[in-house]
Amino acid sequence: MVNERQIKAARSLLDWSQQELAERAGIARFTLIKIETGEARAQEATISKIVAALENEGIVFFETEGRYGVSNKR
Repeated sequence: MVNERQIKAARSLLDWSQQELAERAGIARFTLIKIETGEARAQEATISKIVAALENEGIVFFETEGRYGVSNKR
């Protein structure tokens, strides 16, 4: 599953605010803040919405040798 660091890094690659990602993912900004800070563990459905919004803009999430990363394919 994608982690909070990857979400924050992906958002940064796109130069999106938390508000923009929350709107595009169809979730509350407060929920995104809690996820990115690690204060709350998100439900899989919420993470799926976030990932879909980011992937629609060219973000690719990956894991290599136990390390997680993110890149922008555009």
